[in-house]
Amino acid sequence: MQSVLILSRDTGAIIRATGAITRPTSPDHPLAVEYASAVYQFIKASDELVGELERIDGGVTGGVPREKLGDENNGGDDVKLLRIRTRRRELVVVPG
Repeated sequence: MQSVLILSRDTGAIIRATGAITRPTSPDHPLAVEYASAVYQFIKASDELVGELERIDGGVTGGVPREKLGDENNGGDDVKLLRIRTRRRELVVVPG
């Protein structure tokens, strides 16, 4: 792991940044800010995709209506893990 970014889910603001993307200065290093912006856009787009899928299938999961899955799923679906892996880098995002 080379870097860690912790972002505000509401605004995408950097709460904490460590590692290679913050060197040599601070969490507001321009590289960290650019990464944070790109990651935040990725999270928002993923949330929109999940919402669109909910709209399309009406909340049916594997043929089972959402209401029969239990109370924890009645509020809709949420992104739990996003992963992008390329030849040069890997990005793992755990929205929380």
